[in-house]
Amino acid sequence: MTFIRAVGLALSLSLAITLQATVANAALITVDVSFSVGGFGPSAPVDPVTGSYTVTFDPDDGAVADETSGISLNSLNIVLDSPFAFTYIPGSDTLVVGGTEATVVSVSAFPPGSNDFFVVISDLTTAPNLANFFYCQEAPASFNCGVDGGSQGEIDGTIVIDTVQVPEPSALALFAVALGGVGFLARRRRRP
Repeated sequence: MTFIRAVGLALSLSLAITLQATVANAALITVDVSFSVGGFGPSAPVDPVTGSYTVTFDPDDGAVADETSGISLNSLNIVLDSPFAFTYIPGSDTLVVGGTEATVVSVSAFPPGSNDFFVVISDLTTAPNLANFFYCQEAPASFNCGVDGGSQGEIDGTIVIDTVQVPEPSALALFAVALGGVGFLARRRRRP
């Protein structure tokens, strides 16, 4: 009987060690972005547009649309009338950040005369690139919306991405169960 308990204890201990070694980790990333976009012309209410924001999320979770948690707007020199959010599109590895007047993904979604904007980062997890910027403001009436690129100027900025490994809650629960099994067997072993 002692031999069986010893084998059971050894198996439980090896299971606990194996589970700890193979704990699944979520790869949260934190994206810090600072941008400046200019060249919108004489009717633009603000030129250049500058700002910075921070987004934290797990790109392995798939598509995220208009998410307002995990994002903070650090600075912005234009008016924003809607909640600040982000959309992540895993197929194209694209992060879109902006106001949610209608959606942070589509230029056509901004109503004329709204105070909204978005910034697009392409190839986020491989070679991040500030790819596009768009903004609308209520005034002056001669300026409806502006897009970077071509005659509208170029986007300039910095992107800093930090990856943080966070243990998955389910893996931690499995580890706790295995550790509890080892403790139970050890306690049973001590009883006369």
